[in-house]
Amino acid sequence: EAVSAIGFAGPVNLLISALIGIISDGGSASCSNHIGRKNTKMIHANFSVAVWSGLAIGFVFSMLCLLAAPTIAYLLGARGTTADLTSEYLRGLGVGFLPMTLVQILIFYMRLNNGKIHTVVCALVMTVVNIVLDIVFATKLNMGMYGMGLATSLSFIGAIVVCFINIFGKGSIYKLVLPKN
Repeated sequence: EAVSAIGFAGPVNLLISALIGIISDGGSASCSNHIGRKNTKMIHANFSVAVWSGLAIGFVFSMLCLLAAPTIAYLLGARGTTADLTSEYLRGLGVGFLPMTLVQILIFYMRLNNGKIHTVVCALVMTVVNIVLDIVFATKLNMGMYGMGLATSLSFIGAIVVCFINIFGKGSIYKLVLPKN
């Protein structure tokens, strides 16, 4: 039933990935044009719109999963014990949708900022943290499906550190700016 719960939660992850993919793919492609033209103002604006949009999407999905996980599980077709497990997993994921969306966007922008090695390190950090926390949360702390989702969420927080080193480090082409009217 636990594996089924992860499967039932899959469409939520796919929907977020699709929305963030549109922003990160389109945004980074547009940004590369601005980089080629050395248009610093547009580089900052493009990067900022992608980040703020991703954070907004992450916030909405976090709130939905934290506040309405049982309803979402039901709408996804989960019933009985599987619905309960799906709800737990969605709540664990909901804790981390902000960092999840942010990492997915920043990875695309890091490639334009000479961050190829950072993308590999980012993926390694996410993987190792997720595996270690899955084991700890499931076997040592008995946190169930919530712990599995939380492990995934926390792995993205670790990855943000790697992203920030590239994105906001010395020599970065990016600057996060607030949207203007």
